[in-house]
Amino acid sequence: MLVAEAGKYLQAQGLGVFDEHGSTGDIYCEVLPDKPDDVIMVRSTTGPAPDSRDHDQPDLQVIVRGADMLATQQRAQNVYDTLHGFTNAVFVDGGTWIVLCYSLQSGPAYLDRDENERHEYSLNFRLRVKNENRRHLV
Repeated sequence: MLVAEAGKYLQAQGLGVFDEHGSTGDIYCEVLPDKPDDVIMVRSTTGPAPDSRDHDQPDLQVIVRGADMLATQQRAQNVYDTLHGFTNAVFVDGGTWIVLCYSLQSGPAYLDRDENERHEYSLNFRLRVKNENRRHLV
């Protein structure tokens, strides 16, 4: 799953602790938990149609939330700097081949405070990935 691969990569880059099961850590997949306050969530979103050969173009959204605005903004910027421009490699050993990962915006976008007054930033990335299982269209 590409979302989990991205979460594990963010952990490997020192941006947090990936939580595969949703009970510990501070990097989560698909769901933004109420706790901890300072958290990164990676989820899949729709991307454009795949090309006619063997590449898909999924999009990922990353939400960075935290109690301290400046620290949260810096953490979101670190996510941007880590993922934007990632090319011709895998996030994790044996993972999906990433031809290119790039941001759909020029940096983290401030969303607002949540109901608990924690600051939230959003980042959106488009990936071009190799799909070895795709049937070729004529």
